Amino acid sequence: MTTQTNQPETQNQPETQKQPVLTVETARTQTGLTPQLLTLKEIMALTGLSSTTIYKFAKLGKFPQPKKIGDRAVRWRLADVQAYINA
Repeated sequence: MTTQTNQPETQNQPETQKQPVLTVETARTQTGLTPQLLTLKEIMALTGLSSTTIYKFAKLGKFPQPKKIGDRAVRWRLADVQAYINA
């Protein structure tokens, strides 16, 4: 009598790869251009702040406000973030 297990086969499944953190420097290196609008992940990498802290500081006026670019998407202006970092 053969016993079957309900475990999925993992031999033929592709491994999930972590996406590298995209920063202004890597974007500049990969494209030759400096992005003018930055994602939350890029802001976190540049500032060392968590997403919670970034949104909290923005609400309190201590960090630049994000710009809404879609129904559920926001970006930060590079110049605004650089001014915050240099202040």
